[in-house]
Amino acid sequence: MTAAASLADHWEALAAGGLLGTDRRGLVPPPPGPAARLAEHRVPAGSGEGLLDQVALLTALRRAGVRPGPPRPLLLGAPVDDRPPCSERAVAVLGDILAEWPVLLDEWLAALLAGGKRLPADLVVPLLGRFRADPRRRAAVMAGAGPLADWLVELFPTQLVARRPSPAAESPLPPLPPDIARLAELDGPVLAATLAEGLARAELTNRLRPLLVRLVCTVPAGHLAPCAAALHRAGTHPATMGLALGLAELATLRHTMIQELLP
Repeated sequence: MTAAASLADHWEALAAGGLLGTDRRGLVPPPPGPAARLAEHRVPAGSGEGLLDQVALLTALRRAGVRPGPPRPLLLGAPVDDRPPCSERAVAVLGDILAEWPVLLDEWLAALLAGGKRLPADLVVPLLGRFRADPRRRAAVMAGAGPLADWLVELFPTQLVARRPSPAAESPLPPLPPDIARLAELDGPVLAATLAEGLARAELTNRLRPLLVRLVCTVPAGHLAPCAAALHRAGTHPATMGLALGLAELATLRHTMIQELLP
């Protein structure tokens, strides 16, 4: 079928096709020029869909009142990262960490890299956006995402480029006081029994919660399972029940994180 002589003629032909139906009035190709070049980038499934495509294209051209520029080059694909993504369970653990236990975030990111894993692609944008003003954690996310991170930042600079560091960005936790740090050196069952007894007698109270949380975050991985079990059993005193169960949850979450991310 002969192409329309001008965009105006093409618009009239589309209007007639819309009124009469594409079965009675075939789809007229657009005139040579920008409209024809843009139309080449989409092959409609049928004449009705092709008619709607051309109406949408000409509507945009008529409203803009300017000639469209040449088609942009096709988007280059994301670079390949040979590292396997972390497991779905590790992703679920990260969700719990971000929602409930952010104190474990740095260890999660470090364990991801130490285990030779990468971030799943659908986590990269939210984490880059979340830590735009936190240089330390942003660097860890960039390393965990690999070349995909640079590709995304270049593609969406407004949303993902780094910002000036925020004063509220968290810094690494200071070391534990010596009396608390000594507990981490105890054998797993002894540490578990010490914590459980202190909580059951209400000798370890919420006043010490920040230090006890940091203690659970520093004990060797092999001690976490017995500690979690003992802390669950220790949740009997009304004054310390919430603290004991919270610490048990933290120990269990950290144990799962290490199992999923490290070989």
